[in-house]
Amino acid sequence: MGHVGEPVTMATDWTDWEAALDAFEAEIARHRGEVEDRLRREPDRADPFPPLAFGFPRDLGPLPPELADRARAALTGAWELEVELEGLARAITGELRALRSATRRGAPLARAELVDQRL
Repeated sequence: MGHVGEPVTMATDWTDWEAALDAFEAEIARHRGEVEDRLRREPDRADPFPPLAFGFPRDLGPLPPELADRARAALTGAWELEVELEGLARAITGELRALRSATRRGAPLARAELVDQRL
């Protein structure tokens, strides 16, 4: 702690904030990878994707201004992922509504035809 009359300097040790941002960015990338992988492997799976779950440690103190752009970019990446997932959810909801509507009207559902690929 400084003495009266000494200039006040801000700490330049941002390692805790940098580590927290590293973890947040890694979680966003991991979650995005899981979503893309599941959509590729199981495009018709209807259960919802788990939410992005990340919490910054409470004892970080204020964000150093020098890291604000990085934090803003990470937060934007998380928001973009959330918007994509909301869009997927709306598309699935629309498909389910159309299917329910068709079955209520008595429209026949398409049947899968199995083709023997060994020929």
